Parts: sequence; C-alpha cells; structure tokens
Amino acid sequence: TVGDRERVTMAPVAGNSGAPPLGELQFSADFEGGNLGDVRRVADNEYELTVRHDTNNPRHRLWFYFKVTNARAGQRVLIHMVNFSKTKSLYRDGMSPLVRSSSSTTWERIHPKSVFYYKQKDRPTKKRDDAAVEDDGRDSPEDGEAGKKTPCVLSIVYTFESKEAHWFAYSYPFGYTMQQHLLDALERRRLPYVKRELLCRTLQNRRCDVLTIGDDVSDAALNADATESGGDAAERPKPPAASVTRDGRRRSVVMITCRVHPGETPCSHTLRGFIDFVTGDSPAAVKLRERVTFVVVPMLNPDGCALGNYRTDSMGVDLNRAWRNADVRKGEWVGTGTFAEHKAAEKKIEQYPTLRHAMALARKYANSDTHALEFYIDIHAHSTSKSSFFFVNNPHDEDDVERWERVAALPKLMDHNCAALEAPGFSLSACRFCSNPDKAGAGRRAIGDMSRAAHIKRHGAKDDAADADEDKSSPAMCYTLEMSFYNAPSRSRQWSTSTSNEESYERHGVGLAHAFVDYYRLRPPTEQRVEGILRRVDASAKVSRGSDQAAAWTKGDLMFGFGTQIFADGGGAHKPWHKNGAKEARAALNAREPSFLRWIAQRAAMTPKNVASSSPSPPGLPNASKTQGGAKSPSKTSEKKAPSSGKKATSSVGKHRRNGSPAGTGAKKEKGSSPSGNGPGEGIDKGTNDKTPGEVCPTAFEFVAIPTAPAPTRDANLAGKRGVGRAKLRARRNAPTPTPTPT
Repeated sequence: TVGDRERVTMAPVAGNSGAPPLGELQFSADFEGGNLGDVRRVADNEYELTVRHDTNNPRHRLWFYFKVTNARAGQRVLIHMVNFSKTKSLYRDGMSPLVRSSSSTTWERIHPKSVFYYKQKDRPTKKRDDAAVEDDGRDSPEDGEAGKKTPCVLSIVYTFESKEAHWFAYSYPFGYTMQQHLLDALERRRLPYVKRELLCRTLQNRRCDVLTIGDDVSDAALNADATESGGDAAERPKPPAASVTRDGRRRSVVMITCRVHPGETPCSHTLRGFIDFVTGDSPAAVKLRERVTFVVVPMLNPDGCALGNYRTDSMGVDLNRAWRNADVRKGEWVGTGTFAEHKAAEKKIEQYPTLRHAMALARKYANSDTHALEFYIDIHAHSTSKSSFFFVNNPHDEDDVERWERVAALPKLMDHNCAALEAPGFSLSACRFCSNPDKAGAGRRAIGDMSRAAHIKRHGAKDDAADADEDKSSPAMCYTLEMSFYNAPSRSRQWSTSTSNEESYERHGVGLAHAFVDYYRLRPPTEQRVEGILRRVDASAKVSRGSDQAAAWTKGDLMFGFGTQIFADGGGAHKPWHKNGAKEARAALNAREPSFLRWIAQRAAMTPKNVASSSPSPPGLPNASKTQGGAKSPSKTSEKKAPSSGKKATSSVGKHRRNGSPAGTGAKKEKGSSPSGNGPGEGIDKGTNDKTPGEVCPTAFEFVAIPTAPAPTRDANLAGKRGVGRAKLRARRNAPTPTPTPT
C-alpha cells in the first residue's frame, strides 16, 4: 500500500485457482504517482475502471496512472474509465491517453480513433454544489435532467503487442523521484553559478528543493544556511549581501514555482527545458546569468506527486488557494483578531510548509537592498484549453501606461520565441489579465500583493518620478503560465503519437528563457516584431499619467491581440462528440478478427500489404470479413458498392478506415487494377467463395481504397434536359461507335 492506494487484482474465474489464466488482465497502481480505483470485469476483454479521488478530498478525480499485466500477445481489450469529476475535457478535442510497454522508455498517445469520450446518461449522479472547478473558474459541470450531473466515460480500445507489462497514464508522468534524480545530476556537475538548497521538509518528510541560478551564487553561499534540518524561515536561503549591478541598481530576480498541483505534469517538463537552457553554455544563457538571478522551486507539492493526486496535497488541501493562509509569520501580529485567533492561525500555517517557506523566500528578495524581485511565474497545466497561455496580474497603478506595457511584454515575447523555436501551442490571444476574487489565494495574487506592500514600504505610497529614488524599481510582475495538456493540431499539422509530447513542452521552457533574453535586451533585436515590442515599452515610459494620450492608450486584454500562431479548431472539427460512444467502442472492439499480431504469427512468410499471395492460407484462419460472433462486419453495410463491370470504372483514393473494421469486404475489385494487386485501386471481391487462396484482408491501420464519385459524362449532362428519356439514353450509350469510312 502507498498512501491510500492499493493493488487491485482481479479474482480468478470460477473453476480456476492460483494464478489467473493468461489473458485475464491484472491492474495495479502501487507505485509512485500511480492512481487507480476499483476494477470490474464486465465481459470478456472488457473492463470498467474508476479513478481514485485525491487523498482526503473526494472532489477531484482526473489523474490516472496504472499498470496492466498478464495480457496475451495480440489481445484486444476495451477499457472504460467511468467516474471523472469533470465533464469538460480535451478528450472531446482529440486528446488521447498515453501508453508505454516495459521494453520501451517512450510514451506514445493512443490513436484518437480508438478513444471514445461520451456522456453516461444511464448513470446520473446527484449534483454537487462543490463540483470540481477548473483553475480559470469557468468550467462548470454539464447537468442532466432534474438537477443531476451527467458523468462522462472514457472508453479505450487497445491491442497489446506483447505479453509484457504496459502502463497507461492521463499525461506524461513526472514523479518526485524523477525530479530528485535530475537535481542530483545537476548538482554533480558542480557548476559555479548553480546552487541547490533545501527549502523545507513536507508533512511526509520529503524534500522541497530550491535552485538559485546566477553569477552571484558564490556570494549567496556565504550567507545562506544549507542545513538539512527543519527550522524557521529565517534559517532558509537568503539573498547575497553584495550583488549590486554595475550601474548601481539592485540585481533583477526572477522567481519560478512549479507543481503546486501534482497532476499537472506538463509544467514540470516545461520547467526542465527552462533549467537546461539557463544552466547551459550558450552566449545568451551566459549573458542572462550575468544580468539576472533565477530562484526556482521545481516541486511545491512533493507529497501529492508521490501519492498520485491530481490537485491536492496529503491533507486534501488545494495549495493554490492557500497562499494567504500560509503567509502568517511567526511572532507577528496580523489582523484584528484576538491573541487566541492569532495562535490558531500560526498553528494552521504548519499545514503548508512549502508555501510558507516559498513566501518567506520571495519576501526576502522583495525587501533586499541588493536584489529586486521583478518577475514571479507559477507554472501550471490546463485540462480544457487547447493552447497554452498566461494569466496576468493587473498593474496596481492602472493609470501608469508604462506598467501596462511592461507586464504585457513578456507574453508577447514568449509568443514570438515559441513560434521561432517551432514550439506550437502557445496562444497570445488566449492570454488575459485576471483579477477573479475566487483566486485571491493563488500564488501570483498573494506574491503580487506582498511585492506591492514591500514596494510601498521602500518608496512610499506615491511612486512619482520626482519622489522616487535613483532605483526606479516597481512591484513584481506576476504570472501564471498555463500549459495545455494537449495542443490540438491545426489543419496544417497532422496528428502523431508524439503530439504534445515532452519535447514540445521543453521547447516552451526554452521559449520562456529566450523571452527574458529579449526583455532584458541582452542581444540586439534581430526580428522586427521584437523591436516593435521593446520600442512600444520605451514609448510608454514617456506618456504622462493622466494625460489624454494615457487615457487613449490600449489597456487590458486588448493589448495581447493576435499572436504569431493562429489556431484552427482542428481537433474539435475532426473529433465530434460521441453520442453513442458505448456502441461505437464495442463495435471497435469486435471490428477486427483475428488480430494483427495473431495474423503475423500465422503467416510464415510476410507478404506486402494488400497483395495476393500464391501460398495457401494457414489452416484454421477464420474469414476476416466476419466478426467473432459470426455477424457481418459493420463496414459491409456502411460502404458503397463499386460500379459493376459494365459501367465506367471510377477512380479511388486511400482513406483510413473508422474503428479498425476489415477493409474492402463489401467492395468488388475495380477495373484497371494490376494483376498482382499492387495498383492503387486494389480491392477485394465481394463474394468470399471467389477469394483467391492466400489473399489477405487489410488490417485496421492500413489504407483502403474506396470509390469516389465519377466525373460527369455527356449522358449525365443530357439527363437533366427535357425530351430525353431513359430509353434514349440507354440506346445512345449502347450504340456502337461508328468507324470512319476511308475516302
């Protein structure tokens, strides 16, 4: 047992004892990050699974990660996930679960044509007022009749290629142990500009690390206490005492946190790409470390990541709504409550050790005389958005045009660099300023208010140019970077098993690092768009507060406009909602017999696809045009018949068959095909008795030839004219062509 997760083993069928027979699947989630609830065997090769809710919190049921063993090679199964807590999902837009085998280290997406997401109308559940809500506050459950919530089902049709173990996951896993291995490898490199320290210990005694990256790390090592024991926030990493830049200004600090929600794994892959770039040897990375200090907390919720939760920690608390509760410093009188209430608040913050120490670290940099906290970015992942985007804090002084432009510059630069790095998926038009009161406890809101208070304490309530000192710093610009779980491919990009994979997420992290390079002007602007963004920031500094020009300046979400990447609704256009998802999933399960791998095993000599072989078919090979129960294939009624031999032959094109049904079972062989069957118009005879010995039906993933509409003929043009009947058309068509008389 790990946490509240247990191994789920199917009971053997009646008459068997001991080990289950081969082909009776065994499901387990007793490993780090695994998550699975109950398993029920519905029928042969059909299983119903539930998702275990987060620890001590029944509201959140989305992340799944489990292992399947005891499968036969070539076994085709149907798996139903039946109790998701959210109805809106990217499964409606083409996203599919991930799978890998024990012999492979690469995760691949299951083809969307084998994935069905639909409403389970026969299982309405009671509507809850506290239904799971997406991080942007806009996702509400879709309700059925009588105020009941209609749950959704995810059905997966999958064929096991071998007997080895297979793992299935909601998204690309990134566990606590993997994070520790990466930090250990980085620490072994002994880079002089990188320092790893212990921020605190979690409630379950796991490490919460902090990375400091910059050329001033050697000075910070003299002032920071890197002991492994727990303690007060004052004993944690401190800013260096002497790290002022050459021009006398305080050194810029960019603070980044990640994985406050443990199930949002794409954000860790994004942060990995960012860390790899800023610790590299490229000229841009070297200049960036000279100018900026990066403070990175890679995993704010290690307990939730290890337990396989989606949104909460080991106590069932959503930490991204508890930042303000954790910002009560020991011994400091906060609020107007009594002494007992203050002591109760101090005791309550002990539940959030990672948030408390992260907030204390951010406050030290905000109040430092040598450092200035300029950026704070909290990286998340979004389960309903088809593109990645930023949530942005509004400037505290909404009359200051320069601050509006500065806070909007980073998303614009991010959009440009992601497009230049071929990291599709970031949408500038989806970025928006967010001041939703429901998110007052989020990290960007709490740290933004803390930074504003520190700025007022340093400069006073007014920040006019005449009153401010020579250090013209401003409160930290705070963002939430929402990475999409699945960037739906546009019309110009085809789906692949690696769509929205780890590499694409890491490229977004590299794009974020390049955005900082452009923002701090560490290289000449080579692109006209980057130069225009920076020029607009400079022009806004010359606009006087309260002037007519400031009143006419564009503010708010309209500042983002349209970005470099224009998204087409490719996923939603080609992935309609499955109204009869259960029937379609079962049809896909029984659409192809025997399975592809079993067919390979029975064929001693593999022949090319769709090619008639002279060798006899192996004994016992059932007719591929029939299903397991002997019924006709669904494709037989859905396909149109090919033209008869007396009619004009039509052209054909390749088309991927739906649901893996046998190809060509209802189409006659077309005219013009090559005798060997290699022509593009290859088909299979309609009658099974006339089948050539050894002829092979295409498999589910082959391209099959279907007839297209013939070109209009002269007779077809005459058919619409009056006075030309069917008899005249038939006579004209059958009339022999007159031969020219020699003169």
